[in-house]
Amino acid sequence: MVLLAALAISKPSPAFAVEANLIVNGDFEEPPLPCRLWLPVPEGSGFITGWNINVASTNNDNAGCDSFPNYLHSVDLLFFAGGPYPIVYTGQQSVDMSGTYSTPGDSIYQDVPTKPGKTYTLTFYTSSNGGPMEDGLTVEWDNVPIETLSTPDQGYWSVHTYTVQATSELTRLRFIGNVGGGQGTLLDTVSLVGGSDEQAPVVSCPAAITVPVGSVPPAATSVAEFTAQGGSIADNQDPNPSVASSDVVSGSCPALVTRTYTVTDASGNATQCQQLITVQSQFATDGIVWASPLPASKGVFKHGSTIPIKIRVLGCGGTDLTRKENIIGTLEVLALSDSQDKSTAQAVAFDHNGLGGDGALMEKSGGYMKYNLNTKKLPADTHCYLLKVTAMDVTTGESSSETLPISCK
Repeated sequence: MVLLAALAISKPSPAFAVEANLIVNGDFEEPPLPCRLWLPVPEGSGFITGWNINVASTNNDNAGCDSFPNYLHSVDLLFFAGGPYPIVYTGQQSVDMSGTYSTPGDSIYQDVPTKPGKTYTLTFYTSSNGGPMEDGLTVEWDNVPIETLSTPDQGYWSVHTYTVQATSELTRLRFIGNVGGGQGTLLDTVSLVGGSDEQAPVVSCPAAITVPVGSVPPAATSVAEFTAQGGSIADNQDPNPSVASSDVVSGSCPALVTRTYTVTDASGNATQCQQLITVQSQFATDGIVWASPLPASKGVFKHGSTIPIKIRVLGCGGTDLTRKENIIGTLEVLALSDSQDKSTAQAVAFDHNGLGGDGALMEKSGGYMKYNLNTKKLPADTHCYLLKVTAMDVTTGESSSETLPISCK
């Protein structure tokens, strides 16, 4: 993907001066030539260090200095020994994309190690080994043409800069000469740098907090939300990196939510931090205890009988919460169409003194919450049920539920 293109007829400092160039031998100075003018390099040769001519290199063939080998496919490695028209941009060597007697369409390329999703700055310089050339050179990134360029008159150099993005771990950069016959587009000083952003965001998570049940704050999904919750994010290039998170809950009495944030900038650099959220709970895990006779009967009853349901409610540390005024118990009865599959449970109506449709309110007596379930009111054609009891703190809204399967014979 090409994100930006810029062209200037000037001679600024090379764009890669600050960072390492990912292109091998981007100024074509290797190997150094003893030639007076040029050296033809044929298709399949790796003579120009780091570069392939048309196809993958299999040899280091060349035709020797200032020769006319009649190659159908080649480029020329040029040597600048001085003169009124510089045929190089930097150093003493450049490439003429139209090899001696070669045909249009010859190319040179490199397969460059890249990071998927990362953006890079591509810079190179062009001129002509003769007059101006309309559409003299095509540049490809990842086998997709970026642009076809016209080149200026000999002695003038154009700089071309693009921002490109990698989609794989190895990306092909190719230059294609569109002029044949010995004097074509000149190419020099090719660079590919990964931008200035190799630094991950600096992140400080929101401070640890303690909250009641039901009051865990939603995770931040943006820098603004993250900052509003007391965190901080700073990045050297991206003012608005992405914010993602995941929660892991452990323990009870209290529960601990470990919230892991991942902050990722536009270049793919990521930093993680964790926020600890303590959730105060008064109900113990397995804090609803079924009392006899249900456990003893193993939940089997005769249709038409009355089932005495009794529970106790335990808090953290084993504290008995049953008698507390702010703790209530409710009962729901759910019919099972498949005794092996609780997802088939459907609520059924039964006589109760309850709270609307939320279940029957259980009475407190003798240290228990009780309800006498008259099974005459249950559907006669259903044989499997779930009893669902819920203990709730009416002050805070915190609740805990348990189910017990029963069957009719």
